[in-house]
Amino acid sequence: MSLKYSINRAIDITRALPDAIENSGLLAPEETRNYAPPQGVTVGSIEHIIFITLTLSIDNGSNSPALWDSSRQAYEAEQTRYLFSPEALFSEEVDQVRYDLKNLNMEGTKNKNVEIWKNAGTYLFQKWGGDPKNFLSSCQWDGPEILSRMIPARYHEVYDFQHFIGEKKGQLWLSLLKSEAGIEELVNLNKIPLLTDIHIVRASIALGLVYGSYSGQMSLISQKVRELWEEALTQTGSEGASITTFGLTEALRSLSRNGCSHRDGKRARCQHFEECPFNRFCVEGIFALENKGALIDTTSGSTLA
Repeated sequence: MSLKYSINRAIDITRALPDAIENSGLLAPEETRNYAPPQGVTVGSIEHIIFITLTLSIDNGSNSPALWDSSRQAYEAEQTRYLFSPEALFSEEVDQVRYDLKNLNMEGTKNKNVEIWKNAGTYLFQKWGGDPKNFLSSCQWDGPEILSRMIPARYHEVYDFQHFIGEKKGQLWLSLLKSEAGIEELVNLNKIPLLTDIHIVRASIALGLVYGSYSGQMSLISQKVRELWEEALTQTGSEGASITTFGLTEALRSLSRNGCSHRDGKRARCQHFEECPFNRFCVEGIFALENKGALIDTTSGSTLA
């Protein structure tokens, strides 16, 4: 078994990603969510930040576009606007919250979303005075520090910001606060630990970050892929590149779903090769990922290192 690795490819792709995301449908997410604030809410205001925070707290990825539309409807209706006031949620009876979220089709399975929404608002009021920016500033606006304090296993089993369990949702929250709410104080979002899955590994192999001959556990490839992308993010971040860790991983997942998955287990070119913004990096040969195992028999496919 012999594998080679290309940090140069990771850096070149990372540099090119912001423009590619804007111009290529292959990098588009499966579902397009509308994160726009409700009518009457100023972008970047505390009301906007709370709207993003509470809505995302119950977004489990199932029918997300409808959820965000319903949440905007809830804010725009005077009788349910209290749902976005942490102080009001602290005082309101849970039965009223349940009634209103149910009428908005936001209550979730077994009213799980009701508990999350009510408790998230209550905790936000009690711990941070109802303003998520108080939590962010206590972390010096630093992305890795913010995430570490949102995940109990990393912070002595204590929540500093409840109901954002899981790094992926935390990364999305920070990404939305930066891109949608325009919170420019946030820093080091390119230094957040990268989360790998089969899609990240598949796209990375197809793009030639890892090539050669290998048959074994996917976890070994996953670890190396993570290291390559994190190094690329660090290097390009010092150059002022705008891609975040979350933005990179979401683009790679979309590339895998929309393109590279068509190559998995085949020696043929991907059917979207011609339209892919990164086709010059595409490897030659075959690779297959299945049941936590990886088979790779590829060459770099070009003179790129």
